[in-house]
Amino acid sequence: MILAMPKKITLEDLARMVQEGFVHLEAKIMTEMDRRFTLVDGRLNDIEDRLDALEVRTARIEHSILIDHRDRIERLETHAFGK
Repeated sequence: MILAMPKKITLEDLARMVQEGFVHLEAKIMTEMDRRFTLVDGRLNDIEDRLDALEVRTARIEHSILIDHRDRIERLETHAFGK
């Protein structure tokens, strides 16, 4: 078996290899971060939609209670003071 002589690597070669590794790693990290931000954004949109629906429901309940209280007060005033 003949062993091949190892290739001599210059500092420039080593710097290029390290840089390529970092570029690849950065691209992988950014892709994962983009994916996660998309997921978080989707979840925040869902929460916002749920809060909007809750505000609508709360406003309807509030309106209903106010009308009921107004009607009850009017009946009490009519009963106590007449028309």
